[in-house]
Amino acid sequence: MDVHVSSIVGNLLKRRAAGHDAAASIRARGLSAAAAEPCAERARARPMRGSAPAQCAREADRAALSEVLQDFPPVDFAFAYGSAVFAQRGYSAEHARDAMTDLVFVVQDPCAWHERNIEMHPRHYSALALLGPGAVAAVQENIGAGAYFNTHVSLRGRMWKYGVVSSAAFLDDLHHWSTLYISGRMHKPVHVITRGHVDGNAHQHAADRNRR
Repeated sequence: MDVHVSSIVGNLLKRRAAGHDAAASIRARGLSAAAAEPCAERARARPMRGSAPAQCAREADRAALSEVLQDFPPVDFAFAYGSAVFAQRGYSAEHARDAMTDLVFVVQDPCAWHERNIEMHPRHYSALALLGPGAVAAVQENIGAGAYFNTHVSLRGRMWKYGVVSSAAFLDDLHHWSTLYISGRMHKPVHVITRGHVDGNAHQHAADRNRR
C-alpha cells in the first residue's frame, strides 16, 4: 500500500512539474498571460453570453421577428434564439437565412391561445389538434417540460419552430429551475421580441434573475 501511495504521489509531482514547465515554455514564447491562464479562470472572467454586442440579433432579423408576431394570437412574452438569430462562427449569412428560426411564446391561458391559433393555423399542428385545444394544452402542461412546439412552419418566406409555455410554468422554471428547460435555454443568448405591459415585466425580471 505504501509503495502504491508513493507511486501516486510521485506521478502527481511529475505532472505538477510538467505543468510548471509548460507554463514557462508558453511565457518564453511570448504568448500573453491570458493564453497561459487556466481555462476555468478565463471562463469565470468572461462576461455572460448575450451581454456582448457580438451577441445582438441581426438588424434584419429583429424586424422579421417583430413582424411575425402579427401572425399569431397575442402573447405576454416572446423570445427567439439559435443560429438563425445570432451570428455564429463558421455560419455564413446564407446559412442563417436557411436555418429554422426558434421562438418561444409565453401565454396566460394555453388552452385559449391554442384554440385561437388552431383556427388561424390548423396546419401548424399534428393530428393531436383534431382532439381540440384542450388536448393540446393538456399535453403541453402535463407531459415533458411544460412546453408545446410546432415545427417546420413556413411563414413570411422563412421556416420557424415555435413553442408555447404558460406564464405560470415559465416563471416557476426561471425562479426555481424546476425543469431547467426554459431556464437553461435562457442562460444562452436570446433575443426578447415582446413583453406585456405588466406581466411581461415580471417575465423579464425573472429572466434577468435567472442569469445571475
